[in-house]
Amino acid sequence: CKLLKEMKENGNMLFKSGRYREAHVFYTDALKIDEHNKDINSKLLYNRALVNTRIGSLREAVADCT
Repeated sequence: CKLLKEMKENGNMLFKSGRYREAHVFYTDALKIDEHNKDINSKLLYNRALVNTRIGSLREAVADCT
């Protein structure tokens, strides 16, 4: 769970600095760590949806929200 939180925090830092594609990689990789952790994964999916919106991948953003 510690690694999962670190991955999320790294993605957040990248997002805040405008490095959206790199943040996307961190969020995607973090989602693979513990597929049953609904609490963290819901936040990761939300964050990845924001990234997808910023990079113009609107279909992917919608998919992350559903």
